[in-house]
Amino acid sequence: MSAGDYRITFGNKYCGKRLSEIELPDLEQYLNWLTVHNRKAGSPIPNEVRTLARAVKAYKMEKLYGADGGAPLDPADPNTIEAPQS
Repeated sequence: MSAGDYRITFGNKYCGKRLSEIELPDLEQYLNWLTVHNRKAGSPIPNEVRTLARAVKAYKMEKLYGADGGAPLDPADPNTIEAPQS
């Protein structure tokens, strides 16, 4: 199973959607909002948010390096994310 197949199981905006159905910048903004919202409320980060963060990280790595963790995907593919320059 691909990390992109992970379904979000909470919230209103993305509940029931697979990671692959949401643009990566939107996922990262959503995670940031969830984290900031919980910290402002003085609440610990819920396990479901932590699980989502791990799934998003795995999905991002799949997009960078392919599902098998091998060579990067074709740079001509519009779904490929460029690796950070060092």
